[in-house]
Amino acid sequence: MAYTKKQLMNLPKISHETKNIYDSIFILNSRKKHDSGWANFYVIGGIEGKPTEIISDRCDSIFWKNDQGEFRKYNALHMDMEYPSGAVRFFGLLRFKIGYISDTVEIQIIEKGGK
Repeated sequence: MAYTKKQLMNLPKISHETKNIYDSIFILNSRKKHDSGWANFYVIGGIEGKPTEIISDRCDSIFWKNDQGEFRKYNALHMDMEYPSGAVRFFGLLRFKIGYISDTVEIQIIEKGGK
C-alpha cells in the first residue's frame, strides 16, 4: 500500500521512553531546515512493513548502531539529509563498495582503507 506524506505525518508519536522493535524504518523529509543546517526529517517505525508510529519528527541525523561482528569496528553507520534537496547521505568510519547493480544495488560496507 502507498501512503501519502499527510498520512505518515499523522501517525501517532511514541514517547521517548518507548523502546519498540521494528522490522522497517521509514525516513520522511520534512522540507524544513534543522538548526544544524541539515534537513529536519521524520523517522517512522514499521511493523510487518507497515508504518505504525513516529519515532521522531525533528531529527537531523541517524546513527545506525550495531554491537555485533565486523560492522561494530567501522563505527556503525550514520545518516543525515541534505537541505533543501532531501538527498540522504550515509557516512561513518567506513567506506562503501558497490556490488551488483540491477533493480537492487548491492552495497558492501567496508573499513576505510579496505578493498
